[in-house]
Amino acid sequence: QRATDGSDWEMRQTAAEQLGHKDEPANRDLLLKLLQTDGDSDVLAAAFKAARRLFGVESLDPHFALLRHPQAANVAENEGE
Repeated sequence: QRATDGSDWEMRQTAAEQLGHKDEPANRDLLLKLLQTDGDSDVLAAAFKAARRLFGVESLDPHFALLRHPQAANVAENEGE
């Protein structure tokens, strides 16, 4: 979990990628947390890909977690312009 809380985005990105290779409840929870809170787009992309691997491509859980990100509303607002 320390790797996902660090200030080094590359470490968080690598941690997110690795979490997607072992399907455990704790890994799923950490990936959903990253999708809701991380501020780096590379980390978000890695977490999304890893979460889809664990949850399955048909699951909407990773999508919903990403939509709960504080900046999701800003992105959606800007896309409408």
